[in-house]
Amino acid sequence: MGLPDEPLLGALGTNPYWARNWLMFGQETKPVPGAVLIFKRGSGGHVGFAVGHDDTNFYVLGGNQSDAVTIARIAKSRFLGARWPATYPPRQQRLPTMKPGEFLATTNEI
Repeated sequence: MGLPDEPLLGALGTNPYWARNWLMFGQETKPVPGAVLIFKRGSGGHVGFAVGHDDTNFYVLGGNQSDAVTIARIAKSRFLGARWPATYPPRQQRLPTMKPGEFLATTNEI
């Protein structure tokens, strides 16, 4: 899905490579399948797409997770926010519950 009409405002438009700038993307949402999830990592962060969750982790499709595009578990304690495009109708689906041992846990995405 392309989003040619989605504005990238402020610092996000200037530097989309800084993960925390994605907190300015689109509109705030609950974590739903496909939502952009933003996580803290030191003074920086990490961004990926919501796939699922368990009691303590989100399952995130993202790049730079073990030097690859993978689905990884990221602790909910690191969660900063979830965003959805302003130019696309929000999803009402619930985030699927996953089994904790199914995917690699990550604490420092590289």
